[in-house]
Amino acid sequence: VGPIIGSNLFKINRLLPPFVSSGLFMVNCLIVVFFFPSHQAKQIKSQKTHTSLTKKLYETGHFFKQSYLNGCLSVVVAKLLMFFLQISMDRSLVVGYYEERWQIESYMMGYLQSYSTILTLIAQVYLVGLITSNASESKLIGASLFMIALSAFIEANDVTFSQYVTLSIPLRTISKSLLSTSLQSLFTLRMPNEHIGAALGSMGALQSLTGVIAPIYGSMIFQRVDMYQRASIAGIHYF
Repeated sequence: VGPIIGSNLFKINRLLPPFVSSGLFMVNCLIVVFFFPSHQAKQIKSQKTHTSLTKKLYETGHFFKQSYLNGCLSVVVAKLLMFFLQISMDRSLVVGYYEERWQIESYMMGYLQSYSTILTLIAQVYLVGLITSNASESKLIGASLFMIALSAFIEANDVTFSQYVTLSIPLRTISKSLLSTSLQSLFTLRMPNEHIGAALGSMGALQSLTGVIAPIYGSMIFQRVDMYQRASIAGIHYF
């Protein structure tokens, strides 16, 4: 819903989306300040002590150790690598890619984002559970990677915008949902229950770090090639 609202506001005036966003952020801040319970200074100090850099490094090292001992290290690496590729190989990192490629208006990007979100929701609710119940996670991961690469190669060809929307986006979106679910399933199955909470926290921190590096890598790659080669390069990365 959000991207569609933003797109419609952009059509009215290009300055409306940032102004409305700023207003919503201010409302959220006021709600937090006046309606959320405050913590005592001692509790805040204690939280800061527990979230020190040394402790985070220790927890991350312990997480990798537990992953190795429980045969889960390969899954951890795969999850981080897929997260890295998902961000770095996003063609929208290059501003104006879709507008230049298919001569669409900038506000259309909001509709595309909502369309992808709806496809993801449908895939997770109706398709992923049905498919995962009839195949192993390893086979589904391999098939998902192949389909993501295939969708990128379809995009790399001289396809119309309608063909891109009806072929490439659904194939890529459903495959990424399937890939994410399969990797998460392997991760939770192999990691013991007593370590799963800390493991998820460490994984979140590592993904945040990956999210800092991935856009830099993607931008460096994409700026050196033309708009058709960007999709091909993304497909090669997934192969």
